[in-house]
Amino acid sequence: MKQLSYYLHTYPFSILLVIIVLTLSFIKPPEVETPDDMDKWIHLAMYTFLSGIFWFEYLRSHTPTVDSVFRPVRAFLFATLIPALLGILTEYLQGLLTDYRTADVYDVVMNVAGVFLAGLLAWFGLRPYLHRPPDPD
Repeated sequence: MKQLSYYLHTYPFSILLVIIVLTLSFIKPPEVETPDDMDKWIHLAMYTFLSGIFWFEYLRSHTPTVDSVFRPVRAFLFATLIPALLGILTEYLQGLLTDYRTADVYDVVMNVAGVFLAGLLAWFGLRPYLHRPPDPD
């Protein structure tokens, strides 16, 4: 119970977004006219945002200090591997569990591309900002 409380407190937006992504992935989509590849761009944006929130919450709660060591491998596993596996597994389960959605390999590619795009943006943009040394005043 203590561990669950820690994750709910430390990663509330990541958990909420996983629930939202899973819900959106398994509900029946409305019949709407969209450009041919629009859903691929939606996959890219959704997983970039999801993984970006994972990165933000991880980097915010795991700053390098004198007492602790920042572990980039753990950051990668948490903020990249979990969303990527979620994207792959969700696509597989859509084809297996629903009759109104199909598993699409290009959706998987865009999900994983979004995760890695978020990783690059977080590592080279967000991490230096959140982990910068304090101003000497």
